[in-house]
Amino acid sequence: MSGGLLNEGFLDLMDAFKRERGLVRFHIDSYNDFITRRIPKIVKGIKEIKPDVPELGDFKIKLGDFKIGKKNWGPWAKEADGSERKILPMEARIRNLTYSTPMFIEMSTVMGGIESEGLWVNFGDLPLMLRSRVCPLSTMSRAELVESGEDPDDPGGYFIVNGTERVLVLVEEIATNRPIVTKVSTGNVTEIVRIHSEKDGYIQRHIIERKKNGIITISFANVKKMPITILLKALGLERDKDIVTLVSHYPEVQEEFYINLYGVDISKKNEGLDAIGKHIKIPQEQYRMERAVRLVDRYLLPHIGQDPTNRLEKGIFLAKAVGRLIRCHLGKIEEDDLD
Repeated sequence: MSGGLLNEGFLDLMDAFKRERGLVRFHIDSYNDFITRRIPKIVKGIKEIKPDVPELGDFKIKLGDFKIGKKNWGPWAKEADGSERKILPMEARIRNLTYSTPMFIEMSTVMGGIESEGLWVNFGDLPLMLRSRVCPLSTMSRAELVESGEDPDDPGGYFIVNGTERVLVLVEEIATNRPIVTKVSTGNVTEIVRIHSEKDGYIQRHIIERKKNGIITISFANVKKMPITILLKALGLERDKDIVTLVSHYPEVQEEFYINLYGVDISKKNEGLDAIGKHIKIPQEQYRMERAVRLVDRYLLPHIGQDPTNRLEKGIFLAKAVGRLIRCHLGKIEEDDLD
């Protein structure tokens, strides 16, 4: 087959693909999934919010249903006199507005076991993707699109922010719920382990780093570069021997890890929790413990669980991840391929 026929066939194939799927369909499908499934799943997973204020006692905020828009889905604009009305994309472009709609969550307060009546609370505005299911353009005919000032052949898949058209740039994410080990060629760090822990649509990122002096630290949530041994002790691995054995059965890997045990004068998990509170600079002892417990239960490796009974399993998971990091440093395993 000649090159001309090949090119002609390729162009026909591309035209057919554009007609059937479109070049931005994946953007729109992903956005539709985000607003109809992922956001409600995240809200459902959170369930309730307990403020970190000891004076409030058992006070908490209970989360209920989630909805987009006021009476129904669609873009809204607020005028200077305080009134609100629906708009279309062209008006947002001309007036330098953000094409968006408010988001609401049903909230109720609980104190002393008594729950108040639920209220719908506006917790932010959601930019609307053009031609998504919440955009009026998605249901318009070609004639209606022209009348609204839109190009009927515009596939959408982008946002309008302050009057400017913005498109999302895709970023490839690493696999969730497993440690990914990579080498680092710059700075004071030699290897890192990335763990993207996913639960109910929410991803908590963890980074374990090995410095050139052999010290290994972990960062997650608002915890930054904390010695890994402190966290392992707080999770219930109180004996140094247990930690070393879980990290690896290889003597050379254990030797490499020993430096992380020096200078950590912690023998009980409560001492480890207190050390976590000090690391994040919480002054009051009682409050310090409460914050540390909340951190390790709720934000550390949530895919394993968010109950105190899951702490030991989290410690074992982290010890194994540290073992992989050291084995990679010693050349016993290759770094993980991010591709």
